[in-house]
Amino acid sequence: MSAPFLVSSWDRTIWRRVEALRDKMMDRIGTKEALIAEHTPKIATWRKPLSLEEVNRMAPTPDVRRREGRP
Repeated sequence: MSAPFLVSSWDRTIWRRVEALRDKMMDRIGTKEALIAEHTPKIATWRKPLSLEEVNRMAPTPDVRRREGRP
């Protein structure tokens, strides 16, 4: 894998372009919900936060009740 594909080597300009592309793609599929960024040294992924219905189906643990990372 070459350096341009390593997320850790991206500067702010590249991040802004990638995030703009992500927002454009998500807008076209019909969602404007904020995504949660998960970055590791080599990859960046964005996941959709859980809906209230999904949270309610989960086990009622303290972590679930806190719903960390949700607005």
